[in-house]
Amino acid sequence: MSKTQSFGQKIINDANGRPVYAKTHVQSELIKAIDEHDIIFVNGPAGTGKTFLAVCKAVIGLDSGRYERLVLTRPAVEAGEELGFLPCSL
Repeated sequence: MSKTQSFGQKIINDANGRPVYAKTHVQSELIKAIDEHDIIFVNGPAGTGKTFLAVCKAVIGLDSGRYERLVLTRPAVEAGEELGFLPCSL
């Protein structure tokens, strides 16, 4: 069984027309949570697809009319590294 068969349907096509699928069970759960809830908080290691999948679902929601606008935020909290100058912190 291929990854695409074991983790569900296509989410969206990328800019080159290739289909985007959830690659893990946890990514499938993230997609399900986005579909079922208005607000979710996701925590996990870098490079696991959190932002990528959220943006894919946001694009789908905008195209379908589910959302009128999106509010994109990132935490401004140090996680062990120096953040440097932030324009919003005058």
